[in-house]
Order: sequence, then C-alpha cells, then structure tokens
Amino acid sequence: MLGWLHFATMGKHYPGGWAKPEGLYYVNNENKEIDTNSIDFQVWFLKHEAQHLSDYKSFPNLKTIDLGYRAKLVEPIYHTEKHKIIGKFKDETEGVI
Repeated sequence: MLGWLHFATMGKHYPGGWAKPEGLYYVNNENKEIDTNSIDFQVWFLKHEAQHLSDYKSFPNLKTIDLGYRAKLVEPIYHTEKHKIIGKFKDETEGVI
C-alpha cells in the first residue's frame, strides 16, 4: 500500500516520493529507469520534497494543504520550462476545480 492515493485509485496512482521530518523517500514501484540528473527529477523530487523537509523544521504546525501549496510554488521557480510545470498543474486539477 502506497498511501491514500494508491488506495483511492485502486493502484493506478500513487506518490513517487514524500518527505518526513527524518528525510526524503523515493518510490520506484514500476522499476522505471529514472534519470536523477534530469530537471524533472531535480525539481519534482529534490526541490519539491526538500521544501517539505525545510517546512517541517521551520513551520512545524503548518497544515498539510499549506505544505503542499508551498512545495508546488517551488516547482516553477526552479524548472527551466515554466510552461511544462503550468501544464502539469492544469492536468492535475482537471475535474477537481
């Protein structure tokens, strides 16, 4: 079981990584070849999840939704293809908003 998203989508979707106060976790459940030097990985995993890690220490009482918002704001700051990130956000919220 890879969390609530995995459960709610019957295994179709799940987080590829997350942060806890003690460190960052990465899941490669499909055994895909991951280019850890790619800008996508650097931004999606390292920058986004590192923001969570930083916020856990700096703002221990921050709500989950605010943690997520702050981490999402980091992505367009560091990604070299801003349109790609905006498109990803649009796709993620389609049908939700």
